[in-house]
Amino acid sequence: MKIINSPTFKKLISKGYGTVTWGFLVFYVLPLLTIGLWKIAKNKRQPIL
Repeated sequence: MKIINSPTFKKLISKGYGTVTWGFLVFYVLPLLTIGLWKIAKNKRQPIL
């Protein structure tokens, strides 16, 4: 329990979650948005039946 309450451990955990968040944004959200926007723009030129 002493390790969990140490400030160093808390800093390590918070830094790790920050890194995971940036990784998620770069590898999942950014490509999803760019490909999605490209497909939306591509389909706006064609009439919807």
